[in-house]
Amino acid sequence: MAGERYYYMIEDLDRSGVRTLHGPVEVMLQLPATYALEQNFPNPFNPETAVRFQLPRSERVQLIVFNPLGQQVRVLADGKLEAGYHAVNWDGRGERGERVSSGIYYYRLVTPRFQAVKKMALVK
Repeated sequence: MAGERYYYMIEDLDRSGVRTLHGPVEVMLQLPATYALEQNFPNPFNPETAVRFQLPRSERVQLIVFNPLGQQVRVLADGKLEAGYHAVNWDGRGERGERVSSGIYYYRLVTPRFQAVKKMALVK
């Protein structure tokens, strides 16, 4: 989780079979300084894609997929999330679990202090 310290032990194995333990290695994950909505990956996609975004503070988030007519297709996130880096998968299905048709879709991230929209393509 961002903002926390993690400690790892790393072990290597050389060609002769000798194992060497290194560490502990300390890693501190930093909180993001800004908001961002990344391009989904893969894009185009089938059957699933990941939407990544970052929040510099804990707050309420809505991440919603829309069709080109502006109709809501699926709510991917709706609630309070912690500050940090997040990823949400979309399986190309609507709210009732039905497969949606191939085409262009938009996803919108909305928080009290930020909003952004990106485009993605579902191919079958």
